[in-house]
Amino acid sequence: MYRKYYIRIALTALIAACILPGCGKKNETASVETAEEKEEKAIPTEQDAKNYVQAMFDLTCHGDYDHSDIELSEEDAKKLLGEKDAIVDEMISAISMGQDVDDEVRAGFHSYMEDAYNNARYTVKEAESAEDGGYDVKVTVKPLILFDGIQEDLYERVTDAGISDISEEEQGNTYAKAVLEILTERESDPQYEEAQEIVIHYGAVDGNYESFGKLGETRIGEYLFSMRGL
Repeated sequence: MYRKYYIRIALTALIAACILPGCGKKNETASVETAEEKEEKAIPTEQDAKNYVQAMFDLTCHGDYDHSDIELSEEDAKKLLGEKDAIVDEMISAISMGQDVDDEVRAGFHSYMEDAYNNARYTVKEAESAEDGGYDVKVTVKPLILFDGIQEDLYERVTDAGISDISEEEQGNTYAKAVLEILTERESDPQYEEAQEIVIHYGAVDGNYESFGKLGETRIGEYLFSMRGL
């Protein structure tokens, strides 16, 4: 009972860890321009806002985006691309109870999360003007079901593997391997929740209308991946 509860907490932590960091889009103007000209160039259009949000989702889920629409900074791109690696490392540590796992299991989890993000379904829709001069961008998502029923399957597999008869160090790797097997088996027939609409705000950073971007951080894991069954 304790181990089933522990795995439930660990997997819930994975979902909470799915973070989409904010990015900044800067518009630098020549010093000879007037303040009015600078502000006019800095204020984005509805399409700018949509392109920005689309780029964030595409880069996070698929590793690239349409560079003809917007160019994210190198620093921002690294943050977004590094997100999945950090999530997997946290997931492995939680499931394995802090014990080491072998290279094969670790590589398997990284590969699985790449596929999970690639299977994410989202559609960036219209942008509406917001009070701060930015925009609220609507995004329709269909959360991917990953964990429904996993506790029951996991309990059966670790019991069959004789979890109580192996060392504590080996138990962590056994748990992680069993979770990976279950998740991988479900990849061939991905299931989704009903579509839902979320809103991503795109506005001026720190009140500076020459720098637009996503304010703060947006946790998209709770939208892209269903928590049903946890």
